[in-house]
Amino acid sequence: MKRTMENSQSSSTSNTISPDNASKKQRETSLPNTSATQSQMGAENLMYYEQERLKTFDDKWPDPSIDPRKMAKIGFYFVGPGNKVTCPFCKNFFCSFESFQSALYMHESCPFICRFKTPNVPIEPASDLDDLLPPAKPNAFLRPDGRVFYRLKAVRD
Repeated sequence: MKRTMENSQSSSTSNTISPDNASKKQRETSLPNTSATQSQMGAENLMYYEQERLKTFDDKWPDPSIDPRKMAKIGFYFVGPGNKVTCPFCKNFFCSFESFQSALYMHESCPFICRFKTPNVPIEPASDLDDLLPPAKPNAFLRPDGRVFYRLKAVRD
């Protein structure tokens, strides 16, 4: 499997927020206004909506073996060329993946995939997202810059 990842976000701080504090802090962040028109919202904010992400795959997605509905559900929207996609939650670009599972694997450190609260707006309220995602990782933490890192347990002799 060829793995390509480009990061368009810089990491400027190493402070961390525990999952409990992250949830408290993120509760203060409101979801996008669902009644706003497209002209009132920036293009990036539109990609918080699963329905808008899915539209980017119409008639352009080059890989029929990977379901665009699943890709949109896990946060991706199509930008091309080839099978290049990006995520509005982690701001990373991904390409050269061979299957849905490899795309999900490359995307595993996204706050959305790690189940931190994000401004995602699913197509259906009772989404089957949990069926697509790997189990939540208790050692995942959200940094103030919005990036996820994993704390490993210390091994003592």
